[in-house]
Amino acid sequence: MGCSFTYGIGVQDDETLPDQVAARSPGTNVLNFAFGGYGPQQMLANLESGRVAQICPTPPRKVIFQMIPDHVRRVRGWVNFATNFPRYVQHEGGVRREGNLNDSWWSQVVMPHVWKSMIFDRVVAPRMAGATDVDLAAAIVQQSAEEISRQFPDCEFHVLFWNHPDERLAIPLRRKLEEAGIHLHSVEEQIPELQNTGEKYKIPQDGHPTPETNRLLAEYVLREILGEP
Repeated sequence: MGCSFTYGIGVQDDETLPDQVAARSPGTNVLNFAFGGYGPQQMLANLESGRVAQICPTPPRKVIFQMIPDHVRRVRGWVNFATNFPRYVQHEGGVRREGNLNDSWWSQVVMPHVWKSMIFDRVVAPRMAGATDVDLAAAIVQQSAEEISRQFPDCEFHVLFWNHPDERLAIPLRRKLEEAGIHLHSVEEQIPELQNTGEKYKIPQDGHPTPETNRLLAEYVLREILGEP
C-alpha cells in the first residue's frame, strides 16, 4: 500500500516494488493497492470499507505500507491534489472519518483560488504542516494497523519509512509510529545506498524511486519481511 512510490510512477510495470517482489518470489501473491498521490487515509478508508478484504483472494500474511514525509501534508490537505481525499479527525484516542477534505464551502469556493498562487503552492503550503498533522498521520497509520489485525488476525503490518527529503516532519512522525509499536523499517538506514540522492536511485527532477531503488527495496522486503533468502 502507499502512494506513487509503491504504485510505480516513472517506471515500467515490471520495475515497480510490488512487481519486483513478485518476480523474486513466484509463490507469493502480491497485490498493489497503491496509487499516485495517495496518503495513509486512503489505506485506512480502503480497509474500513471492506474493499481490501473483498479483493484479496485469501487473507494476506503481510501488509506493507511505504510512507514518505509528504504523507503528513496529505492527511490535512496541504497539497494541491488532495482536495477530494478522505478526511479523518482524531476522536477518542483514534480517528474517525468525516467525509472528504473538500466537503466544506471554504474548500470548494476559496481554496481553488488560493492554490492558483505559486507562492502559496510552493512556499507557504509545504510549511503549513506541523505537530497536529504529524499526530493525525501517525494515528491514521496506527488505526490502519489495528484494522488489519482485526480483519486478518494472522497478518503482519510493516511500514517502509523514508526519512528524506523532509526530516522536519519525518523525525517526529517516526517517533510517534515507533511509540505506537508499528513495525517500522527506516529505508535509508537499512539500505545505506539509498542515502544517495543521485539519478541512479532517484528519477531526475522528480524524486521517485528508480528501478534500481525498487530492486534494493524488493530484496530487503524478501529478506527481512517475508523471510526469504
